[in-house]
Amino acid sequence: MKNNLLLFIIILLSFSSFGQDIKAKEILDKVSKKTRSYKAMKIEFTNTLENLQDDIEETLEGTVFIKKNKFKLIYETTEIFCNGRLIWTYLKDAEEVNINKLDKKDESIMNPSKLLTIYQKGYKYRFVAQAEEDKKIIYVIDLFPKKPKKKNFSRIRLKIDKNKSEIISIKNFGKDGNHYTLKIKSLEHNLKLKDNFFKWKKKEHQNVEIIDLRE
Repeated sequence: MKNNLLLFIIILLSFSSFGQDIKAKEILDKVSKKTRSYKAMKIEFTNTLENLQDDIEETLEGTVFIKKNKFKLIYETTEIFCNGRLIWTYLKDAEEVNINKLDKKDESIMNPSKLLTIYQKGYKYRFVAQAEEDKKIIYVIDLFPKKPKKKNFSRIRLKIDKNKSEIISIKNFGKDGNHYTLKIKSLEHNLKLKDNFFKWKKKEHQNVEIIDLRE
């Protein structure tokens, strides 16, 4: 399942909406500041694809470890390692690993290290509501790209735990009718992870075919 969960925001149409955008930015800045204070994080999540027109719903469970610009993303059949320069995509069933350079402009969930700060450039945002969900008080914020024609989604909806200042879900509304929802099940922070943890190790996978896609 491809993930393209970007963060984004809406155009100011009136004095009232301008106030909502200021509120959204204050909330997002608070979440980002708190998250940046963590040395490293472990996030367990579910990622659900839904297409109401074709009656499709698929859910995958995953885990991601993040340390500054490094990450390790784990699904049942796939593991993605990034040491800040290179990305290793390890396909367990195929017994192969693809090596590529990190695209520093990548704004998707495939680059989780940028997940909580994408809104700061290229997007507009709007505070939608404060609500109660699963016995939590949450903020709902919608984000939209400034250049929608260049994106494959129309908007993203964030839900944020008001008391913890933590994102609890991200929903991507795709233009093709495919919607992706990433829901955070748990978040651990200030883990002690060595940089080598984010590098795929050949010596531990002797029978795996290596495909080097670097130019």
